[in-house]
Amino acid sequence: MLHTELLRLINSRETWALIGSGPSVEAGCPTWDQLLDNVQADLNTSVLSDLHANPLFVAAQGRRDQPAAFAVIESLIGRDALEASVKKSLTASGGPGPMHQLLADLPFAGYLTTNYDDLLERALNRIEPGWTPVGNVGEDVRKATGTAERVVWHIHGAAALDSSRSRLVITEEDYAEIYLDESRVFQQLKGLLANRRTVVIGFGFHDSHMMQLLRSVGRLTDASRPIYALVEKAGGFKHTIDRQVFLRQYRVDVQPYQNDDGRHQNLRHTLSVYSAMSLRRSLRFGRHLNTPPTYDPETTGLLIYNDLVLNAPREIPQQLRTAILRARILSVCETAPRTEEQLTEDLHGILDVITKRIVSSTTGQESEEALHQALEELLANDLLARNNDAYELSIAGRETVLD
Repeated sequence: MLHTELLRLINSRETWALIGSGPSVEAGCPTWDQLLDNVQADLNTSVLSDLHANPLFVAAQGRRDQPAAFAVIESLIGRDALEASVKKSLTASGGPGPMHQLLADLPFAGYLTTNYDDLLERALNRIEPGWTPVGNVGEDVRKATGTAERVVWHIHGAAALDSSRSRLVITEEDYAEIYLDESRVFQQLKGLLANRRTVVIGFGFHDSHMMQLLRSVGRLTDASRPIYALVEKAGGFKHTIDRQVFLRQYRVDVQPYQNDDGRHQNLRHTLSVYSAMSLRRSLRFGRHLNTPPTYDPETTGLLIYNDLVLNAPREIPQQLRTAILRARILSVCETAPRTEEQLTEDLHGILDVITKRIVSSTTGQESEEALHQALEELLANDLLARNNDAYELSIAGRETVLD
């Protein structure tokens, strides 16, 4: 269901988004439970034995209190080793996922996230370069003011930032330092959420510390200007009366979505609907079209010349065919990363036209080989970069396209 007020807020380009773990988990990052398992797998046999014999750790595991469990691990191996293990677990994930790409394309003014990874800013910078991560330590906190632009504020720390700018919020002591002691982060967060409209996405409201924050912010928020949240229709949000109570208590207007398969496909569908109705970042207005100016004599003459040459019954030099393919690949990859399959589909028409201009017949396999060769040359020239199975413009490639 499309909420018109929420759509208006998104299109205002003044609304912030609070992003939970959902998009990162979809992209391959570990859940809290998986992160705890990964850190334990890094421990040597002796430390692991001591850990499993520790009653505090056993009790924390029993009640699924991961921050308390991580606190016990920290007491055994030290802070630096704990953070290193957590960061190691994050590096195993891939690039930004589908939800990251949808969220990055929506015109939010800024982003808050509880995630340690940098997938969101990577997705943002692919569409609109210039987005900066902000940590939760020292002067970095001041960068996340209500007037900040192109900022992704990692309120629980960022793995990619150094210790002078960020501290990962992992243990119960870390949470207490931020949420219970009226810290600088907490004050800044309350000020931002109280003064800027916010949309919560990918956050299940199971975090007691975040609930405390929302309760505090709720007292500062006008009931007519609530925080909006896209949340799974389950538990305390399954019935209308429960959502109304939540709105009254926390000033959070929950917009539920069905999650029957457990894969949150309806959340992606909901984001796609809002994306279709929004002035997305990837839309470019006022830019030159690919077609030449109508009355430009030099361009018109060149087009006529190319048409005469290409229609002549003669073989097109291999170098020219490769140049055409390379130009088209760079043009297509400018808007978004593309897999080789997607590029093959896009270039099918061009390959077909070129094939018809050649006296000797060319098979589909030969056309695919030509595409593969063009891709390899672009990679070798550092105009393209390969991210898993997708190709995207490198910095040099983007500069080439702009030129």
